Amino acid sequence: MTPLGCICSCFCIIVFFIVIGLLRGVPEGVQTAQTSWASLKDGPQEWGFLMIDFGVRWGFLMYMSRASEFSGTALGLLITLFFRKGDVGTTGLFNQPLLAVNSVGSLNSLKVNGPQFTAEFNISISVYNPASHSRVYYDAVSAAVFYRGESLVLSKISLPSFTTHSHSISVVKMTLLVNMSDDFGGVATKIALSRKNGMVEFGLIVSALFKYKNRWAQSQWTSLKAVCNPLKFAVSPNDYNTTTPGILLESLLCF
Repeated sequence: MTPLGCICSCFCIIVFFIVIGLLRGVPEGVQTAQTSWASLKDGPQEWGFLMIDFGVRWGFLMYMSRASEFSGTALGLLITLFFRKGDVGTTGLFNQPLLAVNSVGSLNSLKVNGPQFTAEFNISISVYNPASHSRVYYDAVSAAVFYRGESLVLSKISLPSFTTHSHSISVVKMTLLVNMSDDFGGVATKIALSRKNGMVEFGLIVSALFKYKNRWAQSQWTSLKAVCNPLKFAVSPNDYNTTTPGILLESLLCF
């Protein structure tokens, strides 16, 4: 349900029940408010409660009878349903999961021997769910390390599916191994030159399918691609082939 549709529906329901209430004119309210609160306290969020209470008190004071109470109750339920479904109704900018590379990453066994290049990347990412009442399910998760352009992928792996609860963070750890026997794209040569300055840079791509789900509804599976670039590793400039791990210099948001 779109915001405009929700507003129109609420307006029509309120007008309809107000007309009926004016025709009937029998005041009621407090008992129904208590009953509505008790029966619905496990479901709607606070805005729903406020609208139920507002509708009941309004009906009692204005002598609009049970019909006005129903209008407040219906409005509260609609608002509650809208906000609960709002998490899953769209996967736009405000609902997109947020990914970031943690600064605890390392680059191990970096070796360059002519055109041959080997390395081991240990990286962890934090995945944040911004939704208030929905879990996010991830499937078909994969990660790839690239060098100076997404087209030059050095290593790619599949990762397990996982779930992130509302307003929480899931940490995903991964190890990517690189073993290139030829100097494709001049990777080995460029990395050898970069490490002389004490730092090498790479990039990470995280891909997945994700969907939102709560007790009210669920969204369709949506593709996710997050690019984390550049990942800057501090390495020893003196040792050409070293087992001393390179250190990831900083955390990084992925876009």
